[in-house]
Amino acid sequence: MKIFIIDTGVIYRKMISEVLSKDQDLEILGTASNLSIAFKKMDLLKPDVIIIDGELLSPENLNLLNVIYTKCPELITIVVTGMFNFMQKFSARTMPSLHDIIKREETEFFRESLYSSVQRLKLKYNSPSLLNKRQNETVIYKPDNRIKKTSPGRKKEVVAIGISTGGPNALSVMMPMIPADINVPILIVQHMPPKFTKTLGNSLNAKCQIRVKEAEDCEKLEPGLALIAPGGKHMIVEKKSYDTVVKIIDGDPVNNCKPSADVLFYSVDRIYGDRAIAVIMTGMGSDGTKGLRDMRKSGAYIIAQDEQTCVVFGMPRAPVEEGLVDIISPLEDIAEEITKALRKR
Repeated sequence: MKIFIIDTGVIYRKMISEVLSKDQDLEILGTASNLSIAFKKMDLLKPDVIIIDGELLSPENLNLLNVIYTKCPELITIVVTGMFNFMQKFSARTMPSLHDIIKREETEFFRESLYSSVQRLKLKYNSPSLLNKRQNETVIYKPDNRIKKTSPGRKKEVVAIGISTGGPNALSVMMPMIPADINVPILIVQHMPPKFTKTLGNSLNAKCQIRVKEAEDCEKLEPGLALIAPGGKHMIVEKKSYDTVVKIIDGDPVNNCKPSADVLFYSVDRIYGDRAIAVIMTGMGSDGTKGLRDMRKSGAYIIAQDEQTCVVFGMPRAPVEEGLVDIISPLEDIAEEITKALRKR
């Protein structure tokens, strides 16, 4: 997939190039600081995708934009902008093949969001028929009966999620689909460094029907509240009198991760057993697999994101191959699968 970058800032042109150059399937054809230069280069280079600074999508540039999109009607566009609210209202007729709008900032969250967005685009670009098929079906997976303990009469009381590479974008798709009346707490381990998890929590809270925030030590689990483990710390659950609370603890990385999904899953299994739902989503490595083995033995209900919608099918791979999961679901259907599991008795 051939990409051309148009940005007024040299720092962002360099940053975007560096982020995307990690993927050998992507070819960075070049960069430009304005639309006039870009138009001349693009006429020769013929990109499939442009990543464009939102500041360039101004009324004075409309004529040139129309020329570009008329000449290249299938040109896919990703907008990087600080004017996020304005860009959400920008006319689709100006950008007929708009793929994504990403908030512009010099943070790891921006880099992660950009990379994830391009990976999702690459999937659509390379295998549109396969993607459409996957988005319209859910694959039922039969777990290994030797390790499964079913408890059909037990109501589920908590959802625990483990996620890594591609996580911020995946959560921004899945979490807003969680209904306001979900009536159970949600616990999330997203592999991130300190400070970024607070930003992620605030961003998701603005989009979701339930409350989402970075977890605090001894915070009580409540229905309709999603807590994200703070970057650089582990998160576990504990009983405190009649309440269940999260504990934010230090300690060594587990699976080279801190926070670790395994640490969360172990503690959820200890407190909730067969009353838990676990979700393992996009990410590198195998963090979460050991904890899911224990949860499976206790009879928890386990959902895995499918390979086609993962940025990296690392964390779900081993649980799927070991037969630990009850269902393999496209990203767009995970919230519905959680809701259905909660309705079961």
